[in-house]
Amino acid sequence: MRKAIFGTVLLATTTYSFAAPSDHFVGGIGFAQLNDDVLVNEVSLNAVFGSLGYEYKVTNTFTLIPELRVGLGVGDDTVTYNNVSVDVELDEFIAFSVKGQLDLSEQFYLFANPSYGRVGLSASHSNGSASDSSAEFGVGFGAGLQISNSTALELSYEDFNGTDAIGLSLKFDL
Repeated sequence: MRKAIFGTVLLATTTYSFAAPSDHFVGGIGFAQLNDDVLVNEVSLNAVFGSLGYEYKVTNTFTLIPELRVGLGVGDDTVTYNNVSVDVELDEFIAFSVKGQLDLSEQFYLFANPSYGRVGLSASHSNGSASDSSAEFGVGFGAGLQISNSTALELSYEDFNGTDAIGLSLKFDL
């Protein structure tokens, strides 16, 4: 009887460790470059960001991931209009997306993500400065490479009403 109970407990423990819950939190850190045309100039701004999401495994190959990204601008860009140089800075950005991820293999996946994002910008020149924010819906897509059991590298592209965002991020299970 003891052997049967011990065997059942051992089997249940082993089965549980292999069938760990597939739904879980994911985090990430990344770098993005945002490009847009302002008047007659192209503005390129860089940002670093952190992300937090939750993976819902829908099927063996398809996952939905609601995700929140929060970032800060790094550096600025200078544009010239009517012989006036204006420094443009990205103060912050926040984006919420729902990523649909399709696993093509154990290491490689593709995704698409509708998003809603908000950016805060400031501009300054010799006569003063101004700040503004803007919020837009966007759509994006990308690819990911699983580099370990709990870590992936992602490359993404998003378009927010004419503003292009190209990102590279490291994702990890929490």
